[in-house]
Amino acid sequence: MSKWIPYLLIFPVALVIMATNGNGQEPVATETGPVFRSKVSFADIEEYDRLYPQISPRGKRIKNSFVRPAPLPIDPADIIYQSPKLENVGEYITKDSSPAPEIDFQGLDDNGNSIPPDVNGAVGPDHLMVTLNTQIRIMDRTGTPISTVVTETFWQGIPGAGGVFDPKIYFDPYDQRWILAMPSASQPYPINTKLMVAVSETADPTGHWFRYSFDGDPNDLLWFDYPNFGFNKKWLVVAGNMVESVPEHAVLYVFNKQDLYNYAYEINYSRFEIFDGFGLVPAVTMDEEEEDVYVVNHAGGDVGGYGYLNLRRVTGEVNDPQVEDIGLSGVPYPWNEWSYFDNGDFAPQLGSDEKLNTVDARFENMVFRNNKLWCVHHVYLPAEDPTRSAVQWWELSTDGTIVQWGREDGEEEGMVYAFASIAVNAKEDVMIGYGSFSEEQYASASYSFRYADDPPNTLLGRYQYKDGLAPYYKTFGGARNRWGDYTATCVDPLNDLDFWTIQEYAEVPAGAQDEWGVWWAKVNVEAMPEALFSANITSVPVGSGVNFFDNSKYEPDAWEWIFEGGTPGTSNEQNPENIIYEASGLYDVT
Repeated sequence: MSKWIPYLLIFPVALVIMATNGNGQEPVATETGPVFRSKVSFADIEEYDRLYPQISPRGKRIKNSFVRPAPLPIDPADIIYQSPKLENVGEYITKDSSPAPEIDFQGLDDNGNSIPPDVNGAVGPDHLMVTLNTQIRIMDRTGTPISTVVTETFWQGIPGAGGVFDPKIYFDPYDQRWILAMPSASQPYPINTKLMVAVSETADPTGHWFRYSFDGDPNDLLWFDYPNFGFNKKWLVVAGNMVESVPEHAVLYVFNKQDLYNYAYEINYSRFEIFDGFGLVPAVTMDEEEEDVYVVNHAGGDVGGYGYLNLRRVTGEVNDPQVEDIGLSGVPYPWNEWSYFDNGDFAPQLGSDEKLNTVDARFENMVFRNNKLWCVHHVYLPAEDPTRSAVQWWELSTDGTIVQWGREDGEEEGMVYAFASIAVNAKEDVMIGYGSFSEEQYASASYSFRYADDPPNTLLGRYQYKDGLAPYYKTFGGARNRWGDYTATCVDPLNDLDFWTIQEYAEVPAGAQDEWGVWWAKVNVEAMPEALFSANITSVPVGSGVNFFDNSKYEPDAWEWIFEGGTPGTSNEQNPENIIYEASGLYDVT
């Protein structure tokens, strides 16, 4: 018995492609192109996966560029902020440990089909999603799998489905949608690279999805690598490197987010080519009123004794976005940004002389919150001759001023850290998840935490929540022992306080082939309630009653109201009603 599964519809879309060199040149518009779109239920994806399990290729090495590009020069005129030496930086400080997880459990295991897994995941109100190069899994929030499908199957029926890699997923808490983006590349020339974007129809990922396939290179000469995306109320901004044998330039796609969410007949988007930076990372915007999307990239680890990042922003009208350079911000703590010697295999492990690949110091993710930016990457130390890599995190104002900067550096313990991701909650507590490695342990999963009122530039001590279980070496005939290349850390949308992270670890192999696995951890954050309230009227006729409404944050379980000049004068109700004011005057309510 056969079943027809609906997948493909084709519609035209207006595409504006813009080139900018970062020096104020006006963007140049080029030709338009088509977009392929389809609406599909996850149940149909599951059915296709069941009917055609052979779609999953075995022994796939995920393509990525691994030739060091020529360094980009730094113009002193572009430097907008150079930090002085910072408090609590540069000394080894004994610290309390980060809080233990409330729960932790496996996300997915190694099906033997791909290196690296390119770990990513996100958290919604009722579900977790794990997105790897191998498989996509939907879970409940206690760790029970609901559905698992091959990643290529998720995209089946639209151009580029067979060559997808590097999944990135977020949950948009304001519009209650899941967003998944992946590139697709084909060889040999002409390269027919695609940018694949999918958004859920609702907050339920087991329901319908809107899937899109966009042209990755109108000239079919370069392929799209290292995707990252961010969003705000107006746009979904997807960044990537355009690669031949080395990265040639970066690219930013700026989509009208509501067009994607509404499955619009025409999708308004612009494509900007950026020639003065690679590895661009747009911010996930945790402020539903923010108009701009900020973008960060690594700009140089040791330039005159300073290390720099570069900031940009996407600004303007929703269907007429512009990309503006903000400039370079630096700290007087240099680092080396590359591990290209020995094919990039850098991180040590117990039980094997083979090291694990840690790529380079590009940024992993960025968060916009309360008009500030937090971002993270790993860097190689010391700058002149690296022997370790450390997590490096930044907090910046939107003008590029460095508010905080710090490192999780395992020099004293002989530890190497890599592939960090950062999240910031409503209280401005911070959690950073990352991989942890040394000659004394197998590849493991860790995180570091800081409370908003901790001393500046510091993190609490590392918490290793999932120990590695075996040595790991798997190349599928390649030159590199691939690990990573990503991880994910996010805030729980149910309370905007708790944190989740998903990291890779080395698993005990079931057969002759070494195995990785990915593991979730949730950290529960206690928060004191913040009293907020409103009233049905604030200018009250004498003798009239007023109703008050509790709008407090962080779920208070008791209330104590004081009504100056009112009758009754106090209340323990959550929402007291008919408070009478018998005399004219100006009165406080607390």
